[in-house]
Amino acid sequence: MDLPAPVLARRVAIGTLLAASLVTVAALFGGCDSFPTACESRDDCGDGQLCQDGECLDVEPALLARCQGAAEICNTRDDDCDGVTDEGCGDGDDCIAGFGICARMGILSESPQGFLCSADPGPPADELCNGLDDDCDGIVDEVCPAGSLCFVGVGQCRSDGRTTIRDGARLCVDDNADPVLPGEADDEICGDRVDNDCDGQIDEGFADQLGGMCTEGLGECQAMGLVVCIDGAVRCSARPGPPAEELCDRRDNDCDGVTDEDFGTGEPCTAGIGGCQSSGMTICNGTQDGAMCSALPRQPEDEDCDGVDDDCDGAIDEGADGEALTRACGEDVGECRPGTQTCVDAQWSMCAGATMPVAEVCNGRDDDCDGTIDQFERPCGSERGACSAGTERCIDGLWGPCLDSIPPREETCDGTDDDCDGVIDEAPDSGVAGSFTAQCGVSDTGECSYGVRACIDGALAACAGEVLPVAERCDGLDNDCDGEVDNGYNRLGQRCAVVQGNCTLEGEYICDADGSGTVCSVEVQPPAELCNVEDDDCDGRTDEDFRIGSICSDDQNRDGMCGCDGMGGSACIVQIGGMPTPRPPAERANDDLDNDCDGQIDER
Repeated sequence: MDLPAPVLARRVAIGTLLAASLVTVAALFGGCDSFPTACESRDDCGDGQLCQDGECLDVEPALLARCQGAAEICNTRDDDCDGVTDEGCGDGDDCIAGFGICARMGILSESPQGFLCSADPGPPADELCNGLDDDCDGIVDEVCPAGSLCFVGVGQCRSDGRTTIRDGARLCVDDNADPVLPGEADDEICGDRVDNDCDGQIDEGFADQLGGMCTEGLGECQAMGLVVCIDGAVRCSARPGPPAEELCDRRDNDCDGVTDEDFGTGEPCTAGIGGCQSSGMTICNGTQDGAMCSALPRQPEDEDCDGVDDDCDGAIDEGADGEALTRACGEDVGECRPGTQTCVDAQWSMCAGATMPVAEVCNGRDDDCDGTIDQFERPCGSERGACSAGTERCIDGLWGPCLDSIPPREETCDGTDDDCDGVIDEAPDSGVAGSFTAQCGVSDTGECSYGVRACIDGALAACAGEVLPVAERCDGLDNDCDGEVDNGYNRLGQRCAVVQGNCTLEGEYICDADGSGTVCSVEVQPPAELCNVEDDDCDGRTDEDFRIGSICSDDQNRDGMCGCDGMGGSACIVQIGGMPTPRPPAERANDDLDNDCDGQIDER
């Protein structure tokens, strides 16, 4: 969970200053040599004294300086020695209760007696020479005189030294007077009764794993045991039994995790051959030294041509003599004669050597081998549409006439299948019912065309789709369908002229846009444009070739503007004596201007 910046900063300060503040407080209270003077603030005390818990206490200068630089911690004490307790702390802030190893974190709450910390101090221990306040009295290593043995760290991280006193504080130092540092921590090892990770606990984290039931080995070798520490690791105490030779007994005798794997049990199997074969499953035999198939063979049957060993003798589709299986076929009646069939690839072959029955024909023979020669009738004609079928009879090998039949006739639009082809009122060779039509209309010349009368419900409908003649129009079409186009418009194609401004436009007569008459289609042949403020070439623009108003130069290199010279040509109009004067234009080089008013730039 992320903490707000002020709370996080105060927690860092609390953790950093906890040990230092406790040492400072112990030194402060150990410096008085007479009955303390009562005070309310530091101002009530003399030099070298601080007001602590309402009493003036003497302190050493070094400790006084350290106290004055200390930060206030929310612990219901005056850490910065300013006579005010827990200033800057508020309801709900983090706080510390107790000294040294007894210090515990809590939440500060306001009460009539002032701020109280919700935490309770932890239990004290015997004071050791280890740089910690073990008995939680606010004094570190007070039982350790200078030169006494001391240590830093716990478990396998413990490092030993001797006590020294520096700046009023006890330190554990080595032979070189350097502070003793704890050793390196390792991962905790199960069962060695050593605090390997230097957290003050032995074999922690393993208790919830130890003592449970466990197994080792597979199959018949499996043994039960308990979870214990072995060689520093959590293991099962069980020892699996020795494997034995695998038997077919639904047990894992060789302890490889597979049962009866040498005997193929559970696999499909068969018993018997050919048609006698039946399916089963491989199972263990009664002596457990092998396997057998659970299936029993079927009883043999007579051999048949079916690709199966029906008589279960190891041969398929064989006869009594061991040759291919055969059987008689056909009959000896009329024109028929018997033959033989042979079994080939589980199928009977054609009847070899036999004369088989065929459809009876009118020929004086018993072709279908039914014992009767001819003497049969057959239908003739058609029963479709308007037709009616008849019959004809075979007598002495000849067909008689088709009696009682109605033959087909030409199809008409009458709702009847007149031609007896199964389709009613169809157009010739179309095969589409109701498609019969009849032509109607007066002409198919020019823009005219014939119409069609469709056959609907057996009757011809009104003429549809015909185009009739209309009055002739001037549109390039034969509207009146007399075989002539635009007849009556005699001026078509004749020459004509139109005068427009200074131009004469010539052309010929053509049809007008609405086809009601003729108009003159002109061809423009405009004259050359002159510089005279007129549209000489009849293009709708005036003096467009002379760049009127553009900057120019005359033949004496004087600047002016392009204009007309009064004779149809261009001139450079230059101010001479205050008067605009036409002058011959002349081109200058490389100035990106059309100085001579001819529509080209820098052409020299």
